[in-house]
Amino acid sequence: MINPISKAAKWFALRGHKRSKDWPNVRRAHLAREGWCRGCGAVTALEVHHIIPFSVEPWLELDENNLLTLCENVGKQCHLRLGHQSNWKKFDPEVRLKATASKPL
Repeated sequence: MINPISKAAKWFALRGHKRSKDWPNVRRAHLAREGWCRGCGAVTALEVHHIIPFSVEPWLELDENNLLTLCENVGKQCHLRLGHQSNWKKFDPEVRLKATASKPL
């Protein structure tokens, strides 16, 4: 189950920034390559996290090196906990090193 607070927080964070028309395809391709949460290994409620947020560096939106799959499962919240240091206004440029879950079997 996706935490509804997470969805609302992301909506407010993105206001005023327009996504590229290519984002849905880049997101889909990323999830095809990395279809599990790199924080806990979950395969549900996945989000493609921008290591450097879209609101900070919009030109990195489509850069595969700036993307990481994290979950929004209630109880785990890897996207919020790891990707944003438990605060939607923060981000961790070293999150890739800290998110070490291997691909599930």
